[in-house]
Amino acid sequence: MTPSDTPAPPAQAPLTCRACHAPIRFASLRTGKRVVVEPDRALILPDPATPASERVTVVARGQILVGRLVPPRTPFAVEGPLLHRSRCAGESGAPAPVPPPLAGSSRCRSCHAPIRWRVTSAGKRLPVDLGTLHISPSPEGSTVLVTEDGEVVRGHRLEHPTPGAVAGSLAHFATCPQASQHRQR
Repeated sequence: MTPSDTPAPPAQAPLTCRACHAPIRFASLRTGKRVVVEPDRALILPDPATPASERVTVVARGQILVGRLVPPRTPFAVEGPLLHRSRCAGESGAPAPVPPPLAGSSRCRSCHAPIRWRVTSAGKRLPVDLGTLHISPSPEGSTVLVTEDGEVVRGHRLEHPTPGAVAGSLAHFATCPQASQHRQR
């Protein structure tokens, strides 16, 4: 069989957004996270202080950059594909709402659950789940919470707060299916 006789690989259907049906593709960030981008590219001058009416978001150099459109050959301009979520109209035709990030929150690299980072009283950073739990402090307790001021407390979980109960966030290691991958040795 010669190269010209080799059958062509089957054509893949182009990816489209489920909400607005626009053509999309994926781009990788430096962190390893993949984001949805559009085939259209834009040339921007990165500036996070760009007013919302002029703001354009692109993926370039492995990161998400915000800025304003500029003409070709502008010094320090960056070109990249447009970030899709910043332009997705969804089924309503209006731009899709992007929830503002919670202060100090991010996502677990393994299970992608929303987490917050707390600094313990020992000065170590610890991922915790969002939300607040209450425990009755006890050295035999099976639940470990981190309080707002970084104190790590062990105790028994309570359904409702009672006098003497301690409020805090559950360490994410207790709920993450891949917690063993992230434990420090």
